Amino acid sequence: MAVSPLAVVVTGFLGGLLSLDRTAFGQFLLSRPLVSASLTGAILGCPYQGAFVGVSLELLFLSSLPVGSFIPHHPLYPSLVAVAAFVALDPSRNGWEMVPPAILFALPSVWADRLVEDIWRRSNDGLLQRAEALIRLEKIRLARALHLTAILRAFVLNTAAILLCAATLSGLAVLVLRSIPSLAGALALVGMAPLLVGLAGLSAAKVKGRGWLGFAGGLAVGLLFWSVI
Repeated sequence: MAVSPLAVVVTGFLGGLLSLDRTAFGQFLLSRPLVSASLTGAILGCPYQGAFVGVSLELLFLSSLPVGSFIPHHPLYPSLVAVAAFVALDPSRNGWEMVPPAILFALPSVWADRLVEDIWRRSNDGLLQRAEALIRLEKIRLARALHLTAILRAFVLNTAAILLCAATLSGLAVLVLRSIPSLAGALALVGMAPLLVGLAGLSAAKVKGRGWLGFAGGLAVGLLFWSVI
């Protein structure tokens, strides 16, 4: 078990590019977990595990859509970070036991995604005002340059954030499972309960607290099941 610098760098750079698909450029659904995790897994040598991560998170966050003023948690960060964490936990890239723990350790990155998205949106407010002023002065090329600046900011912010998340969360996963080896099997089993039960509620819940209750319930069921067997 060891954090792979190559996996972290690839994850960060690819994440920065795929993040542009959400709002800054395109919107071709390339940032969805099914594509992003599968692509990352193929590049890092674990295509099947990457695809499994993508399918799992795609199903869990499928109903979390930006409707009206609601801004949902986006699963891009955990999709990428989970693959990097799996590579750190299973250097052979052939096993499956470490996939659920990798997903669980990657989940906190969803809040980093929300934070970076908020920072980027706020930074665009000033650019918008400047662009509107340039358009009134008929300086269209300069206004387009500001649009490119916004895209570049999105790439830099997301790349840096995903690099940091991949390095820290992969390192945390390695540290915890290296210190408590028996925990790996438990997390592999327990991890499926909140993934299939609780997190679906977490991603879809519009009422504050309801999703966390689902997550806690799923985790409790998984722990109980593991303790019994």
